[in-house]
Parts: sequence; C-alpha cells; structure tokens
Amino acid sequence: MNADTQALRRQINAKRRAQSADSIAESSLAICKTLCAMQPFRRARSIAIYMAAFGEVDCGAFMGQMIARGKSLYAPILRKNRLLFAPLRPDTPLHTNRFGIAEPVYKTIQLRTPSQLDVVITPLVAFDDELNRLGMGGGYYDRSFAFKKLRRHWRRPLMIGLGYSFQRVATLCPQCWDVPLDVAITEKESYGSC
Repeated sequence: MNADTQALRRQINAKRRAQSADSIAESSLAICKTLCAMQPFRRARSIAIYMAAFGEVDCGAFMGQMIARGKSLYAPILRKNRLLFAPLRPDTPLHTNRFGIAEPVYKTIQLRTPSQLDVVITPLVAFDDELNRLGMGGGYYDRSFAFKKLRRHWRRPLMIGLGYSFQRVATLCPQCWDVPLDVAITEKESYGSC
C-alpha cells in the first residue's frame, strides 16, 4: 500500500467520523431512497447489507424497505480472512467483532457464501469514476468477491458501494486483486449502471 493511499484513507476516514449524527441520518436517508428505487431490487432475493460503523452510510431505512418487500437480508461476518453472510432481521441478536463492528449471531447452516447473493451493498472509504473502491485496508471484500474478476458475462452478485459525495475522488490506483463496484451511490448522485 503506497503512502498516498494510506494518507487518503486517513483523511477521508477522519472526515467521515467528524460528521454530525443529523448529517449522517439525512445523507443516509437520501442514499437509501435512491437505492430502494433501483431496478435490481425488484427481482433480487438475497441481499447483503453491512452494519454501519465509524460514520458510514446507515442502511437502516433500506433494510426496512427490503424486509417489507419480503427480501432475505444478510450481513457480513468475518471468517478467517474472508467474509461469509449471516441472516439479518430487525430482531436478530448481534455481537461485536474484533474491529468493533456488529455482526449477526448465527448458526453455521444459515450462512451464505458471496456467490449465493444477488446484490451486495458495501461500505467504502473512497471510489473513483471507474468505480474502483478503496476500503479500510483489510482486503476482506476483495478476497471474498475475487471470483467476480474471472467472469465475463455473469455479474451476480451486483456490487453497490454507498458513500458520501466527499468520498468520490478523481482517481484511485487499483491493485490487481481489487474488485471494482458495479454502482456507487452518494446523497447527490449515482455512478455506474446495473
């Protein structure tokens, strides 16, 4: 990881954490409204969201809408150096992982692999116009969804990143293992297509 990327990650993380609760709620609601209106959610059955932490866009309003539509929701859990996905409902018990992020309490038989999902909503630190995604630096999403880079036609799952407009940057320098987004949504605009 080069020094410029580390500095960008620190800068954006600090700005994201410095937002007021009202600002996060207002932007999150606007983003979730855009997200709920997207075509893929009409036919998607298995949708992964994330548990917001550290000033990330809150998916709560989206979760409520998808449950009302009868969709199956999942949230990431850490398993070694990859992600698996556990069922998530409003009454699902949660625990905190080693990074301080909430995860659903689950039974192993309930877990889904990344390839079993129709749509994955991801957090991000930054993204660019080419839909390259900069995450927190652990590589969990990239390792877990690496299979997407090997496909030419079949796009499942659709990867949608949520962030604030200040998280959009002119250009990122992706590594060969980075998995790009299909769509990025901010409170002001959407990028990409599905």
